[in-house]
Amino acid sequence: MLLIILLRDFILFVFKIILVLSKNLILFTVYIKEFLSFKLFSSYGFPLEMTEELASERKLKIDKKKFEEEFQRHRELSRSATEGK
Repeated sequence: MLLIILLRDFILFVFKIILVLSKNLILFTVYIKEFLSFKLFSSYGFPLEMTEELASERKLKIDKKKFEEEFQRHRELSRSATEGK
């Protein structure tokens, strides 16, 4: 039973990723360089490497510098929230 629940959750996770990518397919070409790669990573745990692979299939490149900037901003927000407790 637990295996079925885990499998169901994994399938739902994959469908969420597909849904995010398909809804944003038009924006994907522009937005991927700005924020989507970090959004997929921070919200769904979707690895940057897989995002890069999907982007390369569409002859796009991920802006790793922008990803790192978003990651640092996220890290700083998390730290300030933790210190504020």
